[in-house]
Amino acid sequence: MDNFKTKLGRIGVTNSSPRSKLLWITSLILSLLVYPGILCFTGCQTAQTNVAAEKGGKVYGVTEGAFRHRWWNYYERALSFADGGLWKESEADLMEALKQRKEDQRRARTYGMHFVDYFPHRELGIAYLGLGRIPEAIAELEASLEMEASSKAQLYLDRARKRLVNEQRLDSAAPAVTIDAPLAGALTREFTVTVHGKATDDTYVRSISVGGKPVRIDVSAAAIPFKVDVPVDPGENHIPVVVTDITGKSANAIVTVHVDRVGPGIMVDTEAVASGKGRVRVKGQAFDAIGLSRVFINDVDVGCVGETECDLDLAISPASGQTQVIVIALDTAGNRTEAAIPLKTEVAPARTGKSRDDGQPPEIRLRDAARARITYLDQALIEGSVRDDGGIGALTINGAPVPRASGKRFYFSRLVGLEKGDNLIPVTCTDAAGNQAKINVEIRRDVLKVHEIESRLRVAANPFKRQFIGKDQKLSFGLEDLFISAMIKTGRFSVIDRQEMKKLLEELRLSQTGLIDEDQALEAGKMMAADGMIFGSVLERENSVEIYLRVLDTETAEAIAAADIYGEDVDVERLRSLGRGLDIKLADALPVVEGIVVQADGDKIVVDLGSNQHVRKGQKIIVFKIGKAILHPVTGKVLGSGLDELGQGRIQSVMSDMSFAEPIGKRKGAIQPKYRVITR
Repeated sequence: MDNFKTKLGRIGVTNSSPRSKLLWITSLILSLLVYPGILCFTGCQTAQTNVAAEKGGKVYGVTEGAFRHRWWNYYERALSFADGGLWKESEADLMEALKQRKEDQRRARTYGMHFVDYFPHRELGIAYLGLGRIPEAIAELEASLEMEASSKAQLYLDRARKRLVNEQRLDSAAPAVTIDAPLAGALTREFTVTVHGKATDDTYVRSISVGGKPVRIDVSAAAIPFKVDVPVDPGENHIPVVVTDITGKSANAIVTVHVDRVGPGIMVDTEAVASGKGRVRVKGQAFDAIGLSRVFINDVDVGCVGETECDLDLAISPASGQTQVIVIALDTAGNRTEAAIPLKTEVAPARTGKSRDDGQPPEIRLRDAARARITYLDQALIEGSVRDDGGIGALTINGAPVPRASGKRFYFSRLVGLEKGDNLIPVTCTDAAGNQAKINVEIRRDVLKVHEIESRLRVAANPFKRQFIGKDQKLSFGLEDLFISAMIKTGRFSVIDRQEMKKLLEELRLSQTGLIDEDQALEAGKMMAADGMIFGSVLERENSVEIYLRVLDTETAEAIAAADIYGEDVDVERLRSLGRGLDIKLADALPVVEGIVVQADGDKIVVDLGSNQHVRKGQKIIVFKIGKAILHPVTGKVLGSGLDELGQGRIQSVMSDMSFAEPIGKRKGAIQPKYRVITR
């Protein structure tokens, strides 16, 4: 009793009146009896509100470990309820999670160094979709994408939008296509054209294909611009553009492009001959099926704009010592043919022509004397002349006929595409008597070292970390191998073999489970000369797989790219498709593009590559220049060109059309403006 009085005295009760003491003691006893009940009511109520539920022989609403009423406990349990289609229970838990943490976020820290991908707004939107509350679903999914983009939110937002459009009959018209370039009936000599335009719809555009090539669209929108490079062939090309809206209505457009890679023909029957008083008369004809743009004789413009045929008959005064007259003809596609006509000061005697039994073939001369050469370009210009006094009958270059090749002297040019490696391009001419001459032009197309796979970004993949909601069904088993196979096939990255990586980890005894922390993985990556390490996390649920990848620079440990993908009804083929999708997204995030050095000042480099070319901070570049021609020491034949790689750099800041970079590693000589750059 004395001890009890002492405790009362400590809290200021012993000096009170007997009545006050009695009231205080009564209050204390009631508090001790009631307070545990209050705690249970406030703290235990939520835990008992959503209890595990059985559906279809499976139990949902379960979590791994003790439920401690933290946001990650509610979030995990909400996902389990959602897998069973228990949308109300899932909604309740997500609302509780949002009270504690409001933003959708990748790698949200739970406790210590444990992280989870946390998307309460996204999952709440999916729950609302399951409950039929479509406008609320759309609002939550759009909110999620504003906070943190994810493939799953994009997929379900499209599903919610489609359902709303169908239920409220909002789609009243098919989509529309506007083509900004090329203009209708455009003419080009290039091997690819860029089709640039915009697709619009009164609801949402969902898919676009240009020339049979799908445009990547992550989520539907009312208007989507597109820009696609399409290969084209000689002649008239009809490139289809197909747009589909979210309900399946479609619209088509045809882009017509005419491709001409044959230069104008120049025909002369005699050499340029003196006409007296120091003047020379040039007679002949220039022609082109699509139309001439200009014709010059010794730099004198003779007009012929827009004409398909142009007679050449001009007296000129050659310069002292001049031995030939130069005729240049240009067509409206930009092709160019040059004729070097020998200059004669005396009129040559009349020729009787060849007899019917003439067995002499035509004479073929190439403007480039070397029939064998090396180039780094994907195209080559074949130009020269053919001569036959009996008359030229036909001329083909690489199997394609040259239009209207005739006369006694004919000058030609044609642009041909080149494959990698050795290319054999035959030039064949037949005269009027049927005699044939043939020259084979040998061109080897080499790949610049900076374009080879060895110069691409070298990456290694760490084993992916997996999390399961419910039972591990091994839905993503083999994903890493399928993803690496896709990367090797497309060739955007130089990929370190997974077995080499595994062997190194075993030698270092870093892990017995196949999983190591990021610092250890980055150190291992450095030892294997990797530029970047790929870290992946996989969330497997009852019937879906969600994968998120990050690429970390092994030197700076900074994330330089990320990609995610989501799939349902997962089987082997679907898993292979997910691996390809991840490769495409990473390649888009770290594209290989070329530019030039705009400015170089010490350790600061400005290049003409920016966000418009999808360049991003942290990306590595190679600075290089094409060296001088390499000649054979005996024959003088051009064997190729050298490549001087001056060093590498890292992008530090990015603007729309340019970026600032800093050199990294050793440099070979000073970096100067106009040097070339390519992203690694």
